[in-house]
Amino acid sequence: MLDRNTCPAIKPFGEIVFPEPEIARLKNGIPLYILRGGDQEVNRMDIIYSAGRFDQKKPLAAELCNLMLKEGAGNLCSQEIAERLDFYGAWLQPSVTTHNSYVTLFSLNRYFGQSLEVVAKMVLSPEFPEKEFSIQTNRRKQQHQIEQEKVSTLAANGFVHLLFGDDHPYGSSVKESDFDQIDTDDLKDFFYSFYRPERCKIVITGQVTDEMIKEIDRFLGQNDPNGIPTPLCHYPIKKAEKQVVFSEKSDAIQTAIRMGLPLVARDHPDYLDLRILNTFLGGYFGSRLMSNIRQDKGYTYGIGSSVVTLPQASYLAISTQTGAEYTKALIDEIFVETERLQNEPIQKEEIEIVRNYSLGDLARLLDTPLALASAFVPLLVNGLTFDYYQAQQKAIRAITAKRLQELAQKYFNRKDFYISIAGPQNPF
Repeated sequence: MLDRNTCPAIKPFGEIVFPEPEIARLKNGIPLYILRGGDQEVNRMDIIYSAGRFDQKKPLAAELCNLMLKEGAGNLCSQEIAERLDFYGAWLQPSVTTHNSYVTLFSLNRYFGQSLEVVAKMVLSPEFPEKEFSIQTNRRKQQHQIEQEKVSTLAANGFVHLLFGDDHPYGSSVKESDFDQIDTDDLKDFFYSFYRPERCKIVITGQVTDEMIKEIDRFLGQNDPNGIPTPLCHYPIKKAEKQVVFSEKSDAIQTAIRMGLPLVARDHPDYLDLRILNTFLGGYFGSRLMSNIRQDKGYTYGIGSSVVTLPQASYLAISTQTGAEYTKALIDEIFVETERLQNEPIQKEEIEIVRNYSLGDLARLLDTPLALASAFVPLLVNGLTFDYYQAQQKAIRAITAKRLQELAQKYFNRKDFYISIAGPQNPF
């Protein structure tokens, strides 16, 4: 019988070992990364193009181009694409980030070839039909209008404008007029410029067979690179002169707060340890910000912080919502916690809690082969390997109170923070 009056012993985490992917190349040179594993005959395939919002000539081009791939391709209309994928038990997830566009396919091994044939038509010969374009554009415009009514959106937009300026892709935001100024020619121009073999990578995970690899080569290895290099875009970062911005939303019930500051790039010696410091500040449910501002003060239902890392910038972002009357007090408490990290060494017990939480978070990346893809794809698009997670694991195990305090003193200075507030009244 279990003795439920006695807590189980806490044991240290063993070494977490990440697998190395197999690497193959399709006939047209596209690299294929293969992570085999799992007991179920299912798989996930990510087709990745270096074609994000950073590369578009017009706002919305990257997003709408990616969205329209499933609205008609080859000899299939949007309804036929949806019905075929549904019939074969497949699920399609297109998405776009600042620097990349993705077409992610979840499918059954037994129907992998049939599902892939449909997806290949989408990424090789989309049609961008006008009727479906109009429907999708109007739908996204309505969603945009709804989002612009949220104080969280206004605060987030204001924050990146402070950090990067309106002219930088990291700081710009979509305007309602942008939906009326884009057409299918813009999408075709974006597609034929960037959805090319030389800008493509493919990752497949799950119970992958050699026959499936041949199918990928048969369907996606047929189009040749055009040999025309696409010039890289470079935009100057222009931080705002002011460090606090307020966006009024007179009918809002709550106030949204987004604040933070620029940090060092991923290759900096302090980067990995800064990510650990952020975990103490607001990176998990037991963090300093949650314990103080949510649990003790009751100013908010939830607050968190994260280190956002992009190819051309990294920054700390703290986000929350609160009643308008608590806005200034909440911001003051955030600085109380950053200054505590600067002035008081973290106790050993808290360090061990965060160490075990962080190692457990890494271990969860290995839960399933399909989850493993979510860990590997971000590394791939940033030019990294699983060695990054090994380095992260090493940093977690080696972190000390002295090192954390030194980092807080170096980076968490109050004068360097940018603050964006959206709500019914300005607290300052």
